[in-house]
Amino acid sequence: MSNNQIPTFDRIAPGWYNFRHHTIFRAELEALARRWTRGKLLNIGCGHGADFLPFKDNFELTGIDISSEMLKYAEKFMDKHGFSALLKQADMRSLPFADMSFDFTIVVASLHHLEDRTSREKALKEIFRILKPGGEAFITVWNAWQPRFIFRKRDTLIPWRSKEGNINRFYHLYSYDELEGALRLAGFEILDSFPESTYRFPLKYFSKNICLLVKKPMKDLFSKHQTDNIDSKICDRSERLVKERYLCWSILHARSAILAVGFPSQMPIILVLTNAGNAALC
Repeated sequence: MSNNQIPTFDRIAPGWYNFRHHTIFRAELEALARRWTRGKLLNIGCGHGADFLPFKDNFELTGIDISSEMLKYAEKFMDKHGFSALLKQADMRSLPFADMSFDFTIVVASLHHLEDRTSREKALKEIFRILKPGGEAFITVWNAWQPRFIFRKRDTLIPWRSKEGNINRFYHLYSYDELEGALRLAGFEILDSFPESTYRFPLKYFSKNICLLVKKPMKDLFSKHQTDNIDSKICDRSERLVKERYLCWSILHARSAILAVGFPSQMPIILVLTNAGNAALC
């Protein structure tokens, strides 16, 4: 989302608060609250805060949005529903948080507002960065293959209708394959890929929304420094094994040479103690 979209979402904020007062992903988010139980949760593109509601009791909540007006309505929403969250005006391409700060993140109908592939890829890398290893993210975008968009370009303007007239919002319309591929490229493991719960047709590919649950793999628990140390130890161990096996081969080769020139065949078996404390028979 470029900075020139900030005025667009500032203008939309009052109508959005009234029209979308409750999340359309209530069933999905309530299921996630049961799955995740508790932890630090970041809501990226939190808007007026409705998607916080299923997590209000057992989670430490943080939300970011590029629109300061949306955040004002989020404060109003939280006051009304009796919970609190730390709110920051920020861009999802540059999240103002340290690495591995959050257990979970939700990105509901936000990623598709970024105007170019580089920005979208950067946002996904940022989500990956701020999640703890083993942390999960729930991401939704609009589907390019829903019937009303089949003949539209992937990058398109969709009007928000208000009393003041239409306000155009940028959307990048995703396919399931595109979003899944982008998330894998960012380093995520795909846990589930599904349509919104209100979709009733057997083929998911024509749903209005694409919903993905993804995980940051546990292998990222190791820092680069730790990984380098582990790699170094593995290399040292491999080098020792090569040297030990070469020593055994050399002794066997020498014994064969001795036998070939007529020395007695009852040569002693030599026991080679390895550096690792193991014994090799040669």
